[in-house]
Amino acid sequence: MLGTQLRLEAVRRSFEAWIAPSGFYARTAEANGLAPVVRLPYAARAPEPDVVARPRTPRVLFAGRLVPEKGVEFLLRAWPEVRRAQPAAELRIAGDGPERERLQH
Repeated sequence: MLGTQLRLEAVRRSFEAWIAPSGFYARTAEANGLAPVVRLPYAARAPEPDVVARPRTPRVLFAGRLVPEKGVEFLLRAWPEVRRAQPAAELRIAGDGPERERLQH
């Protein structure tokens, strides 16, 4: 339990905002002290610039199973456009699954 609390505290300190694709995720993040949480439903447009405080280096984290229904392939396809607009942007993908090998190529 202490290990989980320490990891959660490290996560809290690592990010300035959380984007939640569902009400469940938003409520869970807020219940664990992860704030601010911005609700951004699947297939929605990006939040307005004043909704989320911009970090010094724009960062995107995908954390989840690497399966087709999560849409990581679309994130990877869109990433070059993000980098053209924000050259310093960083992308991190945390997860594993049956799509991992295909997505790495």
